[in-house]
Amino acid sequence: MAQASRPVPATDEVRAALEDVSDPTARAVVLALLAVRDELRAVSERTGRVDARMKQMNQYLGALANKP
Repeated sequence: MAQASRPVPATDEVRAALEDVSDPTARAVVLALLAVRDELRAVSERTGRVDARMKQMNQYLGALANKP
C-alpha cells in the first residue's frame, strides 16, 4: 500500500536541491527558484480561498434572487 507523501521541511528540501550543485551561481539560481515556487504556492492558496468565497457569495446572491 502506498503511503501519502508528507511535506518536506524547507531546509531539507534546500539541502537536497543543493546537494549536487557546486557552482555558486547555479546554487543562487536554485535558491531563487525555490523561493519563487514557494511564493507561487502561497499565491495559489490565497487564490483558492478567494475563489471559494466568491462561489459562496454567488450561491448566496442566487438564493436571494430566487427568493419569493
